[in-house]
Amino acid sequence: CSNLVILSGLSGTGKSQLVEIYAKALGIDNDDLENEQLLFVPVRPSWNDDSDLLGYVDLIQMTYRPSDTGFIDLLINAQKEENKDKMYIVCFDEMNLARVEHYFSQFLSILERPTGKRELRLYDNQ
Repeated sequence: CSNLVILSGLSGTGKSQLVEIYAKALGIDNDDLENEQLLFVPVRPSWNDDSDLLGYVDLIQMTYRPSDTGFIDLLINAQKEENKDKMYIVCFDEMNLARVEHYFSQFLSILERPTGKRELRLYDNQ
């Protein structure tokens, strides 16, 4: 399959549970909180731009503040040399509650690029 899989269906039919079962079948478990490879991001209806997923620049402190989803931490961890061969799964749960093009457009663009040229630009060198 591609890098992006969309599961659609009625509420309560087991889409999120299917993701957990798939991860478990691949040997991914989250017992080590420092090395999580599976992340569920609950999408909120109020998300209206990518700062809700990625974070924002704190202009007072002049620093980047990641969002509370844990998504950026997972991406940074996955990029580490010792984790290059590991598979990571992110499930955007209830993705349809907010307009996808508002908070996910950067990733849709990145996924269209060749594997070696995918780079997410945040706001500083971290």
